[in-house]
Amino acid sequence: MEGNVGGDMKITELDTDLLLLLMEMKGGTTTALAKLLYNPEDDYELRKQDNKIRYRLERMRKKKLLTKNGVDYCINPERVFLTPATLELDIGVKVPMGMMLVVYPKDDELLMRQVSFPKNNG
Repeated sequence: MEGNVGGDMKITELDTDLLLLLMEMKGGTTTALAKLLYNPEDDYELRKQDNKIRYRLERMRKKKLLTKNGVDYCINPERVFLTPATLELDIGVKVPMGMMLVVYPKDDELLMRQVSFPKNNG
C-alpha cells in the first residue's frame, strides 16, 4: 500500500529510514541524521541534506508522527512503532513476515512497511 498522507504527503523510503533512525537513536537533530545517512563531504553538502531532512521531518511532525523539543525530533510512539507481523493464509497456514513499521498519521490512513534488519553475524 503506497501511503498518501492527507492527500498531500506520501511516506517515502527516506521517511521510513528517518523514522527508524530516530527510533534507534531515541531522538536526534537534523544535522545528526544528515551525517548518519549521507556522510557529507563538506559544509555545503551537510546543509543541503540537513534542509532536505528538516523538510521531511516537519511534514511528519504536522501529522503527529513526531514531536520536537528544541532541535531534537522524536517519534510519537502512539503513531509510529515496530511490531512483528504474521500473514495468515485461508488454508490455515501462518507465515511470519518479520517486523513491520506501522505509521498512523493524524487524520489519515494507517500505513505499514515491512522492515528487514541486517543479521549480526558476530
